[in-house]
Amino acid sequence: MPRGMKGAVIRDPDVAASRVAEMVSEGAIITLSGKRIETPMGSICVHGDAPEALQIAQAVRNGLEKQGYAIANFIH
Repeated sequence: MPRGMKGAVIRDPDVAASRVAEMVSEGAIITLSGKRIETPMGSICVHGDAPEALQIAQAVRNGLEKQGYAIANFIH
């Protein structure tokens, strides 16, 4: 979905955290229409070009940690 389309970019930290936690726990990308795309989740990318990017990243991290997921630095 192009980023310019409605619903393509989540700007609410709580919504982002909830969506990511659901996708990680389900092992699937869940589209806006509800379609499930089975995918192993090895990493999460939070785009940093929005003013609320830091708050979104913190909310996503906190949400995953509350569910017992370990957070690790990306090493390349």
